[in-house]
Amino acid sequence: MPEPTMAEAMASEAIVLAEYVGCHEPEKAMYFGGVDADYRTIAVMQGRPVGEDLRLRYSFHDGSACIEPPNWRFDEKTTMPAAGSRWILFLRRADPKVDPWATYRGGWGCWEATPAKLRELFAAVPESANLGGGEVALGVNLWRDFMPAPPTEGKALLVTFRLEPAPGARMPEGSAVDRGWVVCGDEVWERELPAGESGKGEAERTVRDGPKWEPGSQAEAVVRVRDRDGRAWLLRRSGLTIQRTD
Repeated sequence: MPEPTMAEAMASEAIVLAEYVGCHEPEKAMYFGGVDADYRTIAVMQGRPVGEDLRLRYSFHDGSACIEPPNWRFDEKTTMPAAGSRWILFLRRADPKVDPWATYRGGWGCWEATPAKLRELFAAVPESANLGGGEVALGVNLWRDFMPAPPTEGKALLVTFRLEPAPGARMPEGSAVDRGWVVCGDEVWERELPAGESGKGEAERTVRDGPKWEPGSQAEAVVRVRDRDGRAWLLRRSGLTIQRTD
């Protein structure tokens, strides 16, 4: 079987950030058959809504195995994730009426949501997408305020995210930027983007109180865009520099 690819993973029905809750009937777990596991959805990062309670057929291999490893046995404490841990799940489902969710290429499509894995996911996110009215890109401003007033070490990071249609394109009605991430070095800052913070509509959001990363640092940003039906897309902007105002 061919190796798994990020391109195929990114085409999953949904990419979800979720918290592991527990598994069902562990006594029936098999290396090739897997085990049913429950997750709580934190955020649908890309794709259609999946509901808060998520039942997943948890796999122990990526589809390339043809022989069970010698001496393999299921032990819930060591084989399964820790309760409450956060995961990135690349979801698919052959028959929504009867099947629980599964992940792209089994165990390959179940990533612990560490900063390193979030950066790996974000590196595969496109810098423009057709959201129904034409190509749309992400515009981002990052800056720290060092105006002559306390605190002397400068204010925390301020970020503006905005959708920028290509010439001749239009913004799909009902599109909203509602979640954002900024990556700087090995760190990832995540923020829900409540409506009304920027005063400039759903396609632009400004948030404050970010990290105190140094001005001049290089960064990239990712946002989640939702349409009126709740479907989500990820957009990325790389090559950003944290600016300083004095």
